[in-house]
Amino acid sequence: MPPTRDLYEILGVKRNATDKEIKAAYRRLARKFHPDVNPDDPAAEQRFKEIQAAYSVLGDREKRAQYDSYGSSYFSRGAGPASGPGMEWEEFVRTFANRGIRVDFGEGNGFDLLGDLLGHSGTTQTRRDTRPRRGTDIYQPVTIGFLEAANGTAVTLELTREVTCERCNGSGAEPDSETRTCPSCGGAGQVMRGMAFLKQSAPCPQCHGEGSVAVRTCMRCRGSGTTPKTERIEVRVPPGVDTGSKVRVPGKGRPGRNGGPYGDLLLNVTVRPHPYFQRKDCNALLEVPITVDEALLGAEIEIPTLAKRVKMKIPAGTDSGTEFRLRGKGFPRLSGSGCGDLLVRVRIVSPKAMNVRSRELIREFAKENPSNPRLRLFGF
Repeated sequence: MPPTRDLYEILGVKRNATDKEIKAAYRRLARKFHPDVNPDDPAAEQRFKEIQAAYSVLGDREKRAQYDSYGSSYFSRGAGPASGPGMEWEEFVRTFANRGIRVDFGEGNGFDLLGDLLGHSGTTQTRRDTRPRRGTDIYQPVTIGFLEAANGTAVTLELTREVTCERCNGSGAEPDSETRTCPSCGGAGQVMRGMAFLKQSAPCPQCHGEGSVAVRTCMRCRGSGTTPKTERIEVRVPPGVDTGSKVRVPGKGRPGRNGGPYGDLLLNVTVRPHPYFQRKDCNALLEVPITVDEALLGAEIEIPTLAKRVKMKIPAGTDSGTEFRLRGKGFPRLSGSGCGDLLVRVRIVSPKAMNVRSRELIREFAKENPSNPRLRLFGF
């Protein structure tokens, strides 16, 4: 965006708009272009940042007055007011995160961008959050074989993760210890970080958002509230998974906060390739070599499938490249709605060495059965 872009134009309001009209325009546009409403849309994300940046100036009376006086030079280093942002417009826009940012204009004139969007008070960002919080998930890679993916399997993992300390039950304090107000955040549980004109609310690093610290920390976890635990777990991988599939193991993630539940363990599945099977969605493809006589006269051959060996008939006169479909012999669908098919593509393999008698028989066969398969295609 050119640095001369008008902030009033970004919010779609006139220069004489009231504070109420500016805020209403901001709320309307922020809802429309919020990243949660427009996932994977870089243009909407950039527009959302510009709206935030424009409102951070026009939403404050003092900064709006300075902007009205200096215009685009408000964002020029050394040309604007001393209390200006001290950076070019594009750099100013880049300082805004997509969500969860609290913009503080000083003297208590601030607002929570995400909270303002959703219609609740911005003060929740600076109060101690006592609500139960679910623990975060743990992601673990796992590699299985091709046939294991088709038929399902069980994998055994050795997992080391943090769990709630049994001695202090996650509080970080000795069971009989008293608590005192956290000296770092003054009991708020949150601290403000960033530049003077743009600050971000973050959990207090000393009390971890609790607002209080123990007089005597837990002897087992040293005040962290968690301890490491190594365990072996067996996970059932359902049939039909593919590379990129995720298998969820409930309750095997990181511990929650304030009595919240554990997160989950998510297995990121990778499937090894197979020497002769291929996969196409829920279908499996198998290329089967057959002899000249099997193709000419027909035959019943035995082939492998994803589960067991079966017999399949080859009709007389089968061409190389002919594809047969075995219904329901492919991969199970994870949705539970049946299975895909096994596609069997035959390939005629000519003999590499023949004796004199065999050559005579083939020449005799050619005389008895004259044909030119290229005539219909090329006309000669």
